[in-house]
Amino acid sequence: MLTPCVFARSVWFSVLELIGLQQLAPGWNDKIFADWWLQAVQRVPSQSRKGFNSLVVLVSWWIWKHRNGCVFEGTSPRFDVIMQDIREEAKLWCAAGAKGLRNIWP
Repeated sequence: MLTPCVFARSVWFSVLELIGLQQLAPGWNDKIFADWWLQAVQRVPSQSRKGFNSLVVLVSWWIWKHRNGCVFEGTSPRFDVIMQDIREEAKLWCAAGAKGLRNIWP
C-alpha cells in the first residue's frame, strides 16, 4: 500500500523530487515497503539519512491517513491535497525540532 500503489508512488516521487532524491522513489517492482526503505536509505548521503528517515515516516503517515479517508470516509484520492498536507506537516516538524528533516527540506 505504501509503495506498490500508483498514487503512492506518485507522491513518493514528487516529495523526493523536492529534495533532489527522486531517483530513490519506489518503482513498480518495489512491492515491500521495508525493503524499498532499506535500499533507499543506503543510497542517501550519511549526513542526510536522519532527515530522509524522518521524511519517510512523515510521508508514510500521510499516505496512510489519505488512504483511510478514501476507504472509511468516501473521499477521493487527491494528489494536490496530500502534497499540501505533507508540505505543511514537514514545516511543523522542522519548527518542532526535527533537525535532520530541517537539513534536507526546502
